[in-house]
Amino acid sequence: MKNKFDNILLSTLWLTIALLGTSLWFNIMFGFNIFSKANWNHLAYMQAAQQPINKAFYLSLIISVFITIFGLYLLIRPRYRKIKFHTPSQPQASATINKPVSNETWAVAPERPKRLNTGLSLPTPAVPSNNDAPVYRAAPVPSSTNLTAPVAPNTPASNWDKSEISKIFEDAKYTIKPTPKIQGLPTLLFAIGSDETVWIGAGDCQPADLSKRIEAIQQVFYDTLDDVDITINGFILNKTALQPTPDILVFDSTESLRNYINAHPNTPPAPKEADTFEAFSSYISTVIEYLGQI
Repeated sequence: MKNKFDNILLSTLWLTIALLGTSLWFNIMFGFNIFSKANWNHLAYMQAAQQPINKAFYLSLIISVFITIFGLYLLIRPRYRKIKFHTPSQPQASATINKPVSNETWAVAPERPKRLNTGLSLPTPAVPSNNDAPVYRAAPVPSSTNLTAPVAPNTPASNWDKSEISKIFEDAKYTIKPTPKIQGLPTLLFAIGSDETVWIGAGDCQPADLSKRIEAIQQVFYDTLDDVDITINGFILNKTALQPTPDILVFDSTESLRNYINAHPNTPPAPKEADTFEAFSSYISTVIEYLGQI
């Protein structure tokens, strides 16, 4: 709403400046007052009588109208930030039981899956009309994807403290979101950061379990966004033996998680990027609501 009000004020100011400038030009060059009804009546009389009129008058009139409209367009036109879309990548880390995570590398996720078709759509979050803000356009969300696959009812419950984990990310300047179940798997954390970054954490499960859920979320992003790159970082808190995967971080304690996140804090968005981040946050909230309904 603030940006719309700013656009109205800017447009009014520009129109005022354009009219005053045009009036000054016509008064100096042709002795013509554009705000005078008598002057316009006299111009109409000259045209009807086919009296010669300076061609520069008509040229000035056309140019002044063009400049006014073009300037107004530049002020209120929407501008979209084009972000090249590629498959998200996640930090890789390996860990042994009772040892902190180490050896961070980067792995590229599989190539984008084929877009599926369905009638269900996510609502489009409101995007402020800021010049730097990208547009998040909602498209049909596939109902036939693995997002609706049945999950074994004996999914173990996590004993990790969600509030402690959230505090770790809050202290690192990340924005905390609700923690939905993803294909029946409870999550310990759902947080977002600048540059379209998402953190998802789970506990007491195999890394492959979370990796499959992240692939399902990536499918939702692919099917509801155009030209926006969202990076998903997944991590597991688990003290038992694990089968590691290259795309999921593994921690055996909240202390090792804290050490890692403190070394990788979020950089808050710059003031000019605030509207972009709000739009991204609104979109992620919509996705989380969708995940909680299936």
